[in-house]
Amino acid sequence: MLISSVYYELILLGLLWTFVTPEPWAVVFSMARRLREGGILRKMLGSERGVVEEWLSEFKTLPETRIPSYAGSLHLKKTLVPALYRVIQDPNNELLEPVCHQLFELYRSTEDRLRRFTLQFLPELVWVYLRVTASRDRQSNGCIEALLLGMYNLVLAA
Repeated sequence: MLISSVYYELILLGLLWTFVTPEPWAVVFSMARRLREGGILRKMLGSERGVVEEWLSEFKTLPETRIPSYAGSLHLKKTLVPALYRVIQDPNNELLEPVCHQLFELYRSTEDRLRRFTLQFLPELVWVYLRVTASRDRQSNGCIEALLLGMYNLVLAA
């Protein structure tokens, strides 16, 4: 995974700078923040955008009779899950609202595999919700909050 290797290299670079710079971790954290705010991570999201957009349009045009086979094929899309995680992790991403809506539609489905597909994102959704809530940026939290509340209500109704 490219993100992991980038952060791994930053940590190694920080260890090397320990012997040269009096405050090496400040430099490493500064570089990591710059990467996160607009560097490599945003460019990676751009390359995965097509995967997410295809997934969003694919389910909408799917006939009811094909839902079980679609649910069985979701695990074969190796690039989809990491791309969805990147969308969820960025509360300002314009794809977040349609992704949350589609995840809710999958969770509402009677197909258990679609519900489990959505449930794999639950820890990250809760984490992002709590992180954004703690930062007082409530505007970028609406669709995640609606998704979590909708999933909770479906559990209560069952």
